[in-house]
Amino acid sequence: MLSAEELHARGVAAINGGRVRAARRPLEQALSRASDDATLGAIEASLAFVEAETGNRDAAMRLCETALARSGLSDETRGSLLSQHGVLVLFSGRTAEATKELDAAIERLSDYPTLL
Repeated sequence: MLSAEELHARGVAAINGGRVRAARRPLEQALSRASDDATLGAIEASLAFVEAETGNRDAAMRLCETALARSGLSDETRGSLLSQHGVLVLFSGRTAEATKELDAAIERLSDYPTLL
């Protein structure tokens, strides 16, 4: 049986390979096997991306919000989540709120130029 981390890695590889829909299954399996907030948050961030890319912005927003409420997230994961959520908020027309989230994401991702 694959671990949550291995399943998450498979899901991310599918996303990076342009197979966003194929990423859903391993990510959902990973979510059911994760046992700590850091791992759950990282998986939820990836799954939120899948939801947003497949047209389910409401589910993507909920996943981001759930993940952002978790303690123990790395700056990298929290920054990624803030940027994802900020873009979704921007698309919903709440520019001021989106700007605050995107500014916070930039601050957290300053040590991660590839993500920034």
